[in-house]
Amino acid sequence: MKRALAVLFVILMVLGGLGNLGVDLAQDKQAPKVADWTFIVYMSADNNLESAGVHDMNEMEVAGSTDRVNVVAQMDRSTGYDTTNGDWTTTKRFLVQKDDLNGDIVSKELMDLNETDMGDPATLTDFTIWAMDQFPAQKYTLVFWDHGGAFWGTEWDDDPNGTPVQGSTSDWISMPDLSEALSNITTHLGRKIDLVAFDACLMADYDVLYQIRHYADFVAASGYVEPGEGWPYDLILTSLVQNPGMSPTELGKIICDDYIDSYTDRTSDPQDTTALTMALFDEVKIGELGHQLDMLAMVLAMNSDTRPLKGHWFQIYMARDETNSYDFPTGYSPGNQIPIDGGGYCMYDVIDLMDHLIKYMPAASEISKQAQAVKTASQAAIIYYRATAYQDVVKGANGLTIYFPSGTDTKYSARYDPTAMANETYWDEFLHYYISKKSAIQTPPSVGIDAPKDGEVLRLDRGNFAVKGTAFDYQNDVGKVEYQVDGGDWKTAAGSTDWSFVLDTKTLGPGSHTIAVRASDASSSSGAVKVVVTIVAPEKTTGPHQSTQSSASLVAAAVLFIVLVVLAVIILGRFRRKK
Repeated sequence: MKRALAVLFVILMVLGGLGNLGVDLAQDKQAPKVADWTFIVYMSADNNLESAGVHDMNEMEVAGSTDRVNVVAQMDRSTGYDTTNGDWTTTKRFLVQKDDLNGDIVSKELMDLNETDMGDPATLTDFTIWAMDQFPAQKYTLVFWDHGGAFWGTEWDDDPNGTPVQGSTSDWISMPDLSEALSNITTHLGRKIDLVAFDACLMADYDVLYQIRHYADFVAASGYVEPGEGWPYDLILTSLVQNPGMSPTELGKIICDDYIDSYTDRTSDPQDTTALTMALFDEVKIGELGHQLDMLAMVLAMNSDTRPLKGHWFQIYMARDETNSYDFPTGYSPGNQIPIDGGGYCMYDVIDLMDHLIKYMPAASEISKQAQAVKTASQAAIIYYRATAYQDVVKGANGLTIYFPSGTDTKYSARYDPTAMANETYWDEFLHYYISKKSAIQTPPSVGIDAPKDGEVLRLDRGNFAVKGTAFDYQNDVGKVEYQVDGGDWKTAAGSTDWSFVLDTKTLGPGSHTIAVRASDASSSSGAVKVVVTIVAPEKTTGPHQSTQSSASLVAAAVLFIVLVVLAVIILGRFRRKK
């Protein structure tokens, strides 16, 4: 009997150790450490910017990654522009490591993907989600690195299939592609990306910002063409590494300052230039600006006739003509612009355009009143703005542009039609009326959503919440306002000019939800404007690591109990037989 009890005691001690081992193993399987920031750079250098890509990778290595800041890059190289660093031409992923600016890329290569199509939204989605999962952080920056062409797109890949091709068959990220990728990324993340930034030309286009307003809290972008070397990553990332607790707006302002300062210091840098802008935008305010631009587009469309008693086409023409153009061949000619968009990128400063519309229109006119409303909303959307010190060159530039072709040297581009701006507002219709020199006879209503704000996070236990806003119609009374949730059936809201309806967080359930609203009068309907809200469960008292450990402890305890019962039965059985 004594021997049996001794054996039982030893077994208990061993099993107890195994139980603790189970908990220790669970602790070893904890998720990666959460950093303050993960700075993600999507580098499509499979084109004539390959050398600039190698240079910028070296600049990133001046700061490198730390335990609080992850710098992660995916870089696709070309076959013909740069032969340094082994002349690899595939797509590689790197965790950027600290090194001096010596021309050699020393960062840790995490993956070689062979050839990829960086103009495919699936490639962008895969990399960004991978980077967020492998290097979790409290805040994320996603940088688009490449050529940029406003709403025409970005991330041109001249060799998407592994064999050299002509530029006409290259691929790129279009506006619908951009929405698709960022929608998938933010769905995976469960919220908006803290800061999306474009190290690319002309991307401070309102049409781009409006396209991605559901997926980013803030956006940093350049209005003018960028020099080939792009951003000074050594300066930007050094500031971030030294102060990893900075907010997204603080980082955005640093990007603006360091970018402008690096090209205007009058040193021997051959890429110093006199025409630069960089701005930081609040994407919630960008969405609200859309309603004001929608109404402006309608009143402009009703006044696009050349006949004096029928419209104000000549006044609109003069306002456009004198507005600061970001199309680089004419962007260097301030004041009385030559009405030719030499580069084909007919992007005009929004605030400067409003000032000139106000200048040429009677103060009491609907155009003047609505232009002032657009100017006020634009100023609210621009958090921070920097331009070159040579103000005579960038006179009238405020950092935010909008598409405005003349219809003569710059025809309306069909690639504008798939944009959210064209689908949800009247701006594209106005452009057609302006180009044809005819006025709209009647326009649809315009509708805006005041609450909830785009990207707002609601708790599951909140219950009912009100969705509300306003609608406006220049010619008729607003007939009705309808709403749709997650692509379901259209339902009628209460009210018209001031409208509302109620939704329940518990009915919708956790996750991301898209609320669309449209207004109609007797003859037509507005485009559907949208906000995206995220519903989350209330926070629990235990974190994810604690729950994993608790589960492991329960399993270990259950196994221990079963083994003890079996051993007790065996020992008692033997004891009885001996007795």
